[in-house]
Amino acid sequence: MKFINDGWYGIISDDFNFKDVKIMAKAITKYLVSHELNKKPVIIGYDTRFLSYRYAQIISEVLLGAGIKCYISERDSPTIFTSATLKNLKAGCGIQVTGKELPYFYNGIFFLPEYGGPPFSHISMEIERNIRLIRELEEDINTQDYERGIALGLIEVNDLFSEYSKMVDKIVDFKKIKDMDLKIVVDYINGSMRGYLRKIFPKNIDLIELNTDYNPYFSGRKTDPYEDDLEFLCENVKNTEADLGVAFDTDGGNIVFINRNGEVINRDIIAGIVLDFILKTKNKNGVVVKTMATTGIIDLVCEKNAVEINETYIGFKHVVEKMLKNKVVFGCDDKGGISFSGHVPVKDSLVLLLLFIEVLAVNKKSLEQTLDEFEKEYGHIDKSRFTMPCETEEEKLKIISKLKSYTDTFDIEEIKESYQTDGLKIVFKDKTWFYARINQNKPLLEIVIESSVPKKVAELENKIRKYIEE
Repeated sequence: MKFINDGWYGIISDDFNFKDVKIMAKAITKYLVSHELNKKPVIIGYDTRFLSYRYAQIISEVLLGAGIKCYISERDSPTIFTSATLKNLKAGCGIQVTGKELPYFYNGIFFLPEYGGPPFSHISMEIERNIRLIRELEEDINTQDYERGIALGLIEVNDLFSEYSKMVDKIVDFKKIKDMDLKIVVDYINGSMRGYLRKIFPKNIDLIELNTDYNPYFSGRKTDPYEDDLEFLCENVKNTEADLGVAFDTDGGNIVFINRNGEVINRDIIAGIVLDFILKTKNKNGVVVKTMATTGIIDLVCEKNAVEINETYIGFKHVVEKMLKNKVVFGCDDKGGISFSGHVPVKDSLVLLLLFIEVLAVNKKSLEQTLDEFEKEYGHIDKSRFTMPCETEEEKLKIISKLKSYTDTFDIEEIKESYQTDGLKIVFKDKTWFYARINQNKPLLEIVIESSVPKKVAELENKIRKYIEE
């Protein structure tokens, strides 16, 4: 199994199998024992992928073999529920069986240390060292039968949603949205968020749910919502005359918004609206944190509300690291995932949706009016995201070298600042910016461009493509 996106992932029945999952569980057990966390319970969740529930049971059997009590989810559920239960019950760790945003034929183990967020490098390195030792020494892996653990009360089946719901009740003012006349179409893509909106939304909201059935192949669709894969959702929004459409990724971390015309809304604007609402009505005591590829709209909102903003590396674990050290009133990445101090330290797209609905309720404005008013205050911003293939290491090194000599292509007088960290970010004096990085797990160069200057995004995209391809 490979460590990707803060977890260990592999192809189901190939490098992700019962034997390797047992080894992974033993490695986590050794970590818990070495840090004296084995006296606390472990929270185990799982998604809708093939055999995820069985992998979760096997993990609990290994932990039980070491005398560690487990709470296991009563059904498939997203990582945010596991994190919330871990925090509320003060457990030793959380383990989520999930492939996250990878294709359906992958599965993985996402480890949440006792703080409830993604593992930092020193933690993942320690677990990987344990994995190597278990393999090299061919250590025995003691297990106890799952049903016996249930009978003895050492494995408890738990409704993880209830603990998450308690946290959300402290964030969202449901009294303000209980009388809203709102129709929403939601596409779960057969993921682990399926059906939960019905539980958390007030009954007055007319909710139309799509792809709620258990389907480990996700109906052959992408596991992360993309514009070219949302035709059915867009048509349903138009045909039902709904006010809003949303699609979650299969683990509930990312979200896409659709307007009543069946068009994708720039989710950066949604994040900006919610942040503006939080700073003006709820809390502005702290800093805002965003990743390097996240929209400049966040900067504009912070500037207007006189709030400090910190920019960090790609990957939500870097946002979480700031959350654990500072008072963070809003942390976000470029895919619609948000969180803040006091909430779950993982990406939560559901709370973004709920807070946006609260904005509509408080302002007594339609979606379109809200978007228009925000644009009038902060201006219009265009954005482009695209990838370019780089199959070999030689190609990667060549592209990196070309990017570092960016002054050959861009007028140095136009550039305000540039950063070279895990990628390259160039900010121009007119606040146009682009960010480029090599994906460490896929043979791709990822590029994001944003500008408030008309036609600048298209012009810059053409220039970058030409520059790299030459």
